Amino acid sequence: MEILIKPVFSTERMDFILMNQSVYDQIFSGKYTDEEQMRFFGFTDPDLLKIERDRYSIGLTTFNRTFCYFQLRDKTDGKLLGHCGFHTIFPIHQRAELFYSLLSDEYKQKGLMTEALVAVLKYGFTTLDLHRIEALTATYNKASLSLLLKFGFLYEGTLRAHYKVGEKLEDSVIFSLIRTEHEPENDE
Repeated sequence: MEILIKPVFSTERMDFILMNQSVYDQIFSGKYTDEEQMRFFGFTDPDLLKIERDRYSIGLTTFNRTFCYFQLRDKTDGKLLGHCGFHTIFPIHQRAELFYSLLSDEYKQKGLMTEALVAVLKYGFTTLDLHRIEALTATYNKASLSLLLKFGFLYEGTLRAHYKVGEKLEDSVIFSLIRTEHEPENDE
C-alpha cells in the first residue's frame, strides 16, 4: 500500500502536499511499512525515518503552537523537491515562522522556491489568518536573504549564537512580513 495524500493546491510546476498533525498521525498509524514511510518523506537513510518517528513520538504540536508545511512535489513525476511552510505557528498571536528548503542542489536556481512562496505566503495570510510571518536565516545564506527581500520581508535584527550547526553556534538574521505589507501581485 502506498501513502497517497492529495495536493491541497498546485502551481505551474509543483503539487503542495499538506503536512500537519493529522497527516503525521495517519503516516505513523501502523498501516504503512518503513519503506512506504521512507518513500513518502523522501528519505534514503533509515536513520532519518527514526529521527522523524522520534520527533513525532515526543509531540510535534504543543499547547500553544503548531505547525503546517507542504511537501513540494514535481507535478510531472511526483518526485519530492523540498519543503515550505510554517514550523512554529502561534494561532493566538496570528504569527508563524516560515521555513523552506530544497532537497538537492539540482533544484536550486530554477525559481522553484519563488514559485512556492507565492502560494505559501497567500495560504498563511488567508487560510491560516496570520498577521505576521517571521523568517530566520544564516547571515551568509545569500540566496535566502535575496528571496526574503524579493517578497518584501523587512530585516529586524541579528540573533547572536542562535542556531547550532555541527558543533558551532551561528548567528541568525530575522525578517518579518506583516499582512498589510504583503502585495501578492508583486510576488510573481
